[in-house]
Amino acid sequence: MQRLEDTFAMPERPNDLPGRLRSALAADLPVELAEILLPTITIVSDPNGLALTVPNALWAAVVRAHALPAAERWVVRAAPGTALRLVDLDETPAEAPTQDRREPLFADFLEDPGNQIALAACRRAVEEPGLEHNPLYIHGPAGCGKSHLLGAVAGEFRTMLGDSGAVLLDGPGFVAVAAQELARRATDGLRARLEAAAVILIDGIDALAGRDLAQEELFHVVNAALDRGAQLVISGRVAPRRLPGFTERLASRLGWGLTVGLDAPHLETRVALVRRIAGAAVVTDATELTALVDTQAPDMHQAVILAERLRRGGIELSSRSAAGASFDSIVQAVAEHFNLRPGDLTGKRRHAEVVQARGIALLLGRRLTSHSLEALGGMVGGRDHTTVLHALRSTEVRVAADPQLQRAVQELSQQVLER
Repeated sequence: MQRLEDTFAMPERPNDLPGRLRSALAADLPVELAEILLPTITIVSDPNGLALTVPNALWAAVVRAHALPAAERWVVRAAPGTALRLVDLDETPAEAPTQDRREPLFADFLEDPGNQIALAACRRAVEEPGLEHNPLYIHGPAGCGKSHLLGAVAGEFRTMLGDSGAVLLDGPGFVAVAAQELARRATDGLRARLEAAAVILIDGIDALAGRDLAQEELFHVVNAALDRGAQLVISGRVAPRRLPGFTERLASRLGWGLTVGLDAPHLETRVALVRRIAGAAVVTDATELTALVDTQAPDMHQAVILAERLRRGGIELSSRSAAGASFDSIVQAVAEHFNLRPGDLTGKRRHAEVVQARGIALLLGRRLTSHSLEALGGMVGGRDHTTVLHALRSTEVRVAADPQLQRAVQELSQQVLER
């Protein structure tokens, strides 16, 4: 495996510093931490140096503890004189330094058909803590609003009871720091905070997969909280019983209360978030912005990143079409996703899975390029424009009715744009 030091010998390419730094971090961090942490970090190069951008203070704390030292060492060796800074997108703007960073609020949470039940459950946990939904476990894909909901619950308790009213931890931090501290059995520090809190929240519990010590300590934390009636709110990618690498007894405890799923946010919700964050920077045709969000922001995390790029002027809306998206990259990405060969999409096979994949490729070609129907037909083996039009209409109907297929199209769009 390539280590951090191996990247020092790469030729100096200033414009590629963000990519080189990301590769260096991927090689230096433990695999299980890198898989969770790196997708939350956006690395950009600007006149002030390099910026590691994270969506909120929770991730900023983890990056500061586990990734920032390695990044600083790499910059010193690979790009001497380059400034490196950590940017928390939730921080108070620089023009108001005297104000405290505002907690996420329920009022700021963008309601969506896929998150209304989880939102109602979190509100109920604040109104009747420890009584109805305990533990409250919410799950869903990345960027669906889990972290915002946990932050809002914590903020409500802190408003009522002060800072000691809530303890909010995240999965990577629990594995790297909290579990070791709790295992020492000291009665002060984190243990004392947990015992005094009215609500304990853990965001991203997936990070505990296969971590015996962390799971053992969390098991004791959950039991102690339930015994004294404290509210527990926990989030993960999947429901407790489906958590891979978790002990049966811990998964069972997590599922004792209410388990609520969140769906991927609708396109309209992601567009609303981009408009809210980017503000005056978004002065463009609604159709153009919607297409940009559809292709570049498949979840709320990516919507935040896109909005920040718009606000900083880092993207030209008038050139939102993926100029770099080629037919070859589309066919290759779709074939890989559906475990097919590129030749299957361009050939004569009519199996159902091939027809579906071919339709997805045409849909991506229509969204990510400005080519004609005839040119799109050439991408999939020379189909005529009427065949292409029929395939596009059928695929759009199928995608609109299938949330999993919607997610696949969003992910494939992102992959093609990044190639």
